[in-house]
Amino acid sequence: MPFCAVRNLSAESLDAPSWRLNTTARIDSVSLPRAKTEGVRVGGGASVTYALGAMLTPSRGAIAQAHAWLLAAGFASLVSLACTGTPAPISAEAGSGSLDASTGSSASTGAGSGSIVSGSTGSAAGSLANLGPNADAGDDALAAACPNTCPSGASCQDGKCVCPNGETPCGSTCVNLTTDSQNCGYCGGACPSGQACQSGVCCAVGFTWCSDIGDCVNELTDPTNCGGCGTQCQPAAPTCEAASCICPTGTVCQGICVNELADTTNCGGCGTRCPPSAPTCNKGTCACLTGTMCGGACVDESTDSNNCGGCGTACGTSAPFCYQSVCTSTPPSCAPGGPGMTDCGANAESCCTSLEVTGGAFYRTFDDPYFDVEAGAYLPTLAPDGGPYGEADPATVSTVSLDKYLATVGRFRQFVKAWAGGAGWLPPSGSGKHSYLNGGKGLVDVGTPGAYEPGWDSSYDVNIVLTDTSLTSCMWPYTWTSTPGQNESLPMDCVDWYEAYAFCIWDGGFLPSQAEWEYATAGGDQQREYPWGSQSPGTANQYAIYGCNYPSGSPNCTGLANIAPVGVATLGAGRWGQLDLVGEVGAWDVDGFTPFVSPCVDCGNFTFASSPFEFCQGGYFSDSSKEFLYPASGTLNYPGYQGYIVGIRCGRAPSAQ
Repeated sequence: MPFCAVRNLSAESLDAPSWRLNTTARIDSVSLPRAKTEGVRVGGGASVTYALGAMLTPSRGAIAQAHAWLLAAGFASLVSLACTGTPAPISAEAGSGSLDASTGSSASTGAGSGSIVSGSTGSAAGSLANLGPNADAGDDALAAACPNTCPSGASCQDGKCVCPNGETPCGSTCVNLTTDSQNCGYCGGACPSGQACQSGVCCAVGFTWCSDIGDCVNELTDPTNCGGCGTQCQPAAPTCEAASCICPTGTVCQGICVNELADTTNCGGCGTRCPPSAPTCNKGTCACLTGTMCGGACVDESTDSNNCGGCGTACGTSAPFCYQSVCTSTPPSCAPGGPGMTDCGANAESCCTSLEVTGGAFYRTFDDPYFDVEAGAYLPTLAPDGGPYGEADPATVSTVSLDKYLATVGRFRQFVKAWAGGAGWLPPSGSGKHSYLNGGKGLVDVGTPGAYEPGWDSSYDVNIVLTDTSLTSCMWPYTWTSTPGQNESLPMDCVDWYEAYAFCIWDGGFLPSQAEWEYATAGGDQQREYPWGSQSPGTANQYAIYGCNYPSGSPNCTGLANIAPVGVATLGAGRWGQLDLVGEVGAWDVDGFTPFVSPCVDCGNFTFASSPFEFCQGGYFSDSSKEFLYPASGTLNYPGYQGYIVGIRCGRAPSAQ
């Protein structure tokens, strides 16, 4: 049913409930079938604002609750009747779309399309015209309002414009919001160039929307959605090619696909492990590529921190890294210097800056978000004093260093060089642990009683694929480029868990645990609403890069341009100084998802067989949902997942260790 809304009644007297208006009335811009609020003005006196929701009831032709005739002699005559008790004739001509009703007299004015007109002249198409005092404003009259006002493709049914099944009126056209790339999900929701609308979501051409994981995937190449949403490739056939899981090397050893040409544990054949004297598997043969032997082991004096520049020359704690045969305090990803390595943040500092997070106890569950209907968003549940609410699942975290910035493209490029197409650096078995904890055993494994953090497994090596094709295989906008360019200071994305883990190990660190990340993001025992405090992030990209608010400060999703250089949101620094803890892109944790286990003292879950991994850094550059900016939020993905929403942040041993 069409509605009329009336507001801004300026009256000398308003006698409820009879609705008598005691002076001249004017109706501006009344049109059908959509509600308007441009109002009735009654001369003189103070302004009174009132919304009169008057529904046209076709069966009776009356305005509900108005205590007056509805359309007895046209809507203008009704107003005159309410004012003076005498219906006034009106002469209307096509034009302005307003009607005047003056006390005891006629008024000549225009009536635009869809206006209510009483009189003999100027009745516009689609208007309700010539309704006498006893006329019924029923289906016949309403039907006349449809033909020239309905959107293209709609039909007029019972006085209403009705779009075909599955379509929605957007402006002058009926569209399908699930497939229309100019109105994807909502009217005016145009997909960026190179993307198409699928199920109401914009995905890159060739990608498929998977509602279960809330992401667009390439079913032809994604090992976690190979040939269909949720179809996970297994270790014996871990690569997705043309929508089928395959073992590209053709060799399966103990149920795992291996590359006999490069796998140091299956070099040239299953079970052939390369010895320390020839630790590299080069085209199926164990070799010492550097040609330097120290104590019966092959070493690279240019990068080996235990034999830096010569056998037995170990780098100390003040300069623990070996770069070009010289001990340095700079991690290898930043050692060369340049864009994305030594120009991060407002002070153009080292992108490898790592800040110490003082350990302590906190609650991993607090401020559970709830959906606020008026705000149209999830909001945190706060205690009456504004503090944390619903605290549960306590954990204790030891002091740890956490990189200030997300890993950049420029830093990751150095790792790709060191990997050298699979013939170069690979993580040593058992590396990547929090070796300063529990006597060198690392984090406690809550998934297996009595066990600890396992570190890198050599079977993971085959999952490191740092080619241009792989690093750009996720849905655009990926940040990797084959040669250095303008993206060097952007966060690296489109990397899976294995590649993120290997990068941090190579760079002298490890992936932080879920508890460590959340502890740093919540400000430890301060249990912050956001990493920076309780201030709303707004849309000015000062606190977080989310909702496509970069660079304009207003939602405008275009793709790569919405990803900021790391460290731009300076007001969003956490308690210990880390930036981009939420928003921008997420970051992988070292451990997998499990229901929280207590007690948790330097704990993690390393039972990977049936558990997807969790990256806890909430939100990302194009997600407008504030609930993913809360410290206790997180998103689950399998370790082989590559997406533009996931990046890397490394943890490191604290300086005292």
